[in-house]
Amino acid sequence: MASRSFLRLGERRVKPHGFSIGQLPVLYLLRDGKAMSQRDLARAAKVEQPSMAQILARMERDGLVQRTPMPGDGRSQLVSLT
Repeated sequence: MASRSFLRLGERRVKPHGFSIGQLPVLYLLRDGKAMSQRDLARAAKVEQPSMAQILARMERDGLVQRTPMPGDGRSQLVSLT
């Protein structure tokens, strides 16, 4: 119950800035201009890969992140802030 209240409070505080609470770990992890793979972001944020894929898709749609091909691995992409 308290965790839901805290989550709602957090959502109300970040929503006016154009973010959701689920995007905050990605913003924090990429804050220094570095790029990370989706897999590494998911591990560091402690979320499942499909959840991270959805978060990144919304962030890319909103122009917050960009994906670039990972050198040497045609299937993976690096994610960085725009």
